Amino acid sequence: MAKTKLIPVQKFLEITCHLPHYKSTRCLLRDVFKFYGVDPTGRLDHNTLKKLYRKVKTEFAYEVGSGLATFLLNLISKQADGQQYLTAEKLIHRIVQIYTPLIKLYTPILVSFIDSVARESLRAGVSKVYLLARDALPLLPVALARQGRYRGQIQFFPLEVNRRLLGIVDEIADVLQQGKLEAWRRETRTEKEKRIVDKFLSQQFRGKLVACVDIGYYGTIPWILKGKYNIRPMPLFFMFASANPLIWGFLNRIFDYGKLLGSVIPYEFMWILGDTIEAMPKPYGPSAYVGQGRNVILSAPPSNWLFGTVSYLIYYLIYRCARMLSRRKLNPWTSVQAIFKFKRKFLDETQNPTFPILPSPIKEWSQNRDFMKSFYVGFGTVPVPPQPDLLSS
Repeated sequence: MAKTKLIPVQKFLEITCHLPHYKSTRCLLRDVFKFYGVDPTGRLDHNTLKKLYRKVKTEFAYEVGSGLATFLLNLISKQADGQQYLTAEKLIHRIVQIYTPLIKLYTPILVSFIDSVARESLRAGVSKVYLLARDALPLLPVALARQGRYRGQIQFFPLEVNRRLLGIVDEIADVLQQGKLEAWRRETRTEKEKRIVDKFLSQQFRGKLVACVDIGYYGTIPWILKGKYNIRPMPLFFMFASANPLIWGFLNRIFDYGKLLGSVIPYEFMWILGDTIEAMPKPYGPSAYVGQGRNVILSAPPSNWLFGTVSYLIYYLIYRCARMLSRRKLNPWTSVQAIFKFKRKFLDETQNPTFPILPSPIKEWSQNRDFMKSFYVGFGTVPVPPQPDLLSS
């Protein structure tokens, strides 16, 4: 599969949506290798790995910047050390092994988050929830695992909506130079492209109240939907972690609860938890789009085969963990504490880190204060529904 080839985003999402139908990791891996055109038994020599790692680092850097990308690449590349005959299948399994402890600790938090979104959406009369791709894709297997619990009252769907698609600059991805204080406002779509995007958004949002779920942090998506595209009614917005006091943030409430208990875990760790999800491998790159008939078809380049294959196995692991948690009473704060302890033990206190959680948050958005001023102008001081304190109920 050529890297430059664009494939409809729906093709990538179909694999994730069909996770419940796979009986085993082996069955999923067979289909994913076939999708990316990879021979699972082919030997990976030094030159092949070198070229592959270069692509992996580039895709990590797109998400988290070059510094943290180097850290993540080092974790992955160590899985090939000491292997005399390394195949694609063996390398994938070794990489997934280092993600497994993290996923087992993370999943109770993600399940609690999705359950909270479902509860508050139903309370507001919403039965359709969009998980904004690509960042929120790890939440899709959780929603699939919990679907039966909601008895058909609410449904979760992946939706490809991001800043680049909506015509706003991404500071990390576009490697902006410092000092361009107005850069985030710069329009990156032509008028014709804006009309195509407007048509796509109309198909998804206008005339119906829905909810949207994102990882974080400032609220550029609701700002664009309301200000540039005049979407009405305005969707409910849920964030895993929110840096905007007017937008509902799940981890914000969890960390406030921990503070009441006398926790010494710093709030900075909240951003690390969110950034680690955003840094997980993804099956495809940033979306473009192709107009076709009445509907707008979004397309995207596939990720390199290692990135793509690992992403689907991570999603499958999340799905299975979420299924196992279906009858347990969850305490997300306990999981936060466990992840924090693991980070200190396997990352902060060792010269050979083996835990794929970020050592620090992604670099703070340099223009967040300027953006927040514009957000207050667009929304006033009224919180974006639902109200930020609803989780306390």
